[in-house]
Amino acid sequence: MTSAVGQAREWPADNVQRVPLDRLRVYPKNAKKHPRSQVAALAAMITEVGWTMPVLVDEQGEIIAGHGRVMAAQLLNLVSVPVMVARGWTEAQVKAYRLADNVIPENSSWDESLLKIEVREIEALNFDIGKIGFDMERLTKLFDEGGVNIQADRDEAGTGVRSEHLKFGKNNVVITEDELAGLERMLARYTDQFGLSHGFAQWLLEAAA
Repeated sequence: MTSAVGQAREWPADNVQRVPLDRLRVYPKNAKKHPRSQVAALAAMITEVGWTMPVLVDEQGEIIAGHGRVMAAQLLNLVSVPVMVARGWTEAQVKAYRLADNVIPENSSWDESLLKIEVREIEALNFDIGKIGFDMERLTKLFDEGGVNIQADRDEAGTGVRSEHLKFGKNNVVITEDELAGLERMLARYTDQFGLSHGFAQWLLEAAA
């Protein structure tokens, strides 16, 4: 049996065309903000794999969904982008979808155990995880059990000699300044190689084994 949705009129995604950027109009009341970091991440992925999601516009060429992607296209100096048109939509449908396109994805959540597996597998394939657009501080906190946090402090004896309190996840170790300097050099090498430091503690333990 064909569903009611399947019997619907032609969908916007049924017809996608390349349209010059200068023919698209920004919606002046767009409530979704697109910080430069997000636009840069979008541009990085477009450069990496190409364009994967068309911009949705109304019949006058005003953007309904895809403002961030258009900003990324401008950053990349693209001349045209894939576009689909919402034909026959009411004003209410256009306004509602403009918000729904942003709100609905925000209602999902992550399975953090699977996310960590995916991130590790991507890193193992030597792909720059920074291109994906994750907040790197949030991502580092996700891997906190293998994280490194170094805090300088005075020694408890009050001699004025600095000691370093090194935190590996929930474990604390006091090391000398010379030991710290060597550790920081190792951390720098690890970060250059893998792009992130959240796995450094595990890497260090494996290297010492």
